[in-house]
Amino acid sequence: MSNEALEIRGSDVAVIEVESGHIKVRFEPAYLLKSEAIVGVDPSTRWQQTSQLLFREATLEGELPDLPATIETAKLQMNQHTYVDVVPLPIEMPGIISLTLTFKGRSGKVVINAGHVLYFAIDLEKYLEHLDQPEG
Repeated sequence: MSNEALEIRGSDVAVIEVESGHIKVRFEPAYLLKSEAIVGVDPSTRWQQTSQLLFREATLEGELPDLPATIETAKLQMNQHTYVDVVPLPIEMPGIISLTLTFKGRSGKVVINAGHVLYFAIDLEKYLEHLDQPEG
């Protein structure tokens, strides 16, 4: 894994916009994990930033929750790689992409299937805390 990751679990989804085969998922806030070594293994820092994932050639399955909503679990599959609750950054990946989300206080799931995913930072990041031990 890279030394920076978007921590999807616990992030708040403010907007999910479906338009012309593209799906935008805007996080307000999103949480970023950074490490000088390996995120999730070595000590890290947590940051907050408004950001967005853009899915191209995308379809949506499931019923969207009332937004904003907090993500409880997330699974991102990109080609042969699977990431649980985090997305390695930077990311601009074509291929077979699938993001499965569940939201706190809501049953069911939302699934985005796409042919390409990109990450965009919307504003400046803000430092939150130092994590001595990776969360499990």
